[in-house]
Amino acid sequence: METWELASYLTIIMGFVYLVTDLRAKWGHARRVSLLFTAELGSYLVVLGIMTILQRKGRISGEGYAAVIWAFFLALALTSVYLLGKRGRKTGA
Repeated sequence: METWELASYLTIIMGFVYLVTDLRAKWGHARRVSLLFTAELGSYLVVLGIMTILQRKGRISGEGYAAVIWAFFLALALTSVYLLGKRGRKTGA
């Protein structure tokens, strides 16, 4: 097993572990946006690992890989900005 393959599998595992542990900890008392961000980040890690494996094995093109990664990045960036804006308004900053 090559290093990139091991890193991809570890990324997938890390994404699943993050999803399960963080969603269990937040479920019931967190806001919907916070839960959405957690789901986005965990699924980003899982998809990143899967897409890396598929791209390195020649199953998908580099353009398809880049499009999916950019879509996740933009969704995470927008959610992060929204959450930071909410946090800043709460603290009076």
